[in-house]
Amino acid sequence: MHCKTLMEECWMPRDHKCVSSIRRFIRDLTTSEIAELLVSELTTNALLHTSTQAIRITATRDDPFLTVEVHDTSDTIPKITPADPSATAGRGLAIVQSLAHSWGWRPTPTGKAVWFRLLT
Repeated sequence: MHCKTLMEECWMPRDHKCVSSIRRFIRDLTTSEIAELLVSELTTNALLHTSTQAIRITATRDDPFLTVEVHDTSDTIPKITPADPSATAGRGLAIVQSLAHSWGWRPTPTGKAVWFRLLT
């Protein structure tokens, strides 16, 4: 029998410490700096592009993978857009796509979850 094990779940209020607190949460679960970077990108996107008041993070181990989901209250589908070479922002999902084993999104009863999966 194959089963997934929910490792951890975290809720963070929308405030100026949210992204660093979520990075610390992931750092406590894995030594992967890539996981820390990707959760930071997805959390920042949730804060910039939604009005969600709290961010929910789940981390699931499904050997040999770690799957991290960032939940928000928007039903807007995340899309990778070409970044302006001179822009200082707009590359978050492209970074996730290039570094994750896989990534995607799924609807939830309250919005959506954007996820990435890494080999661990």
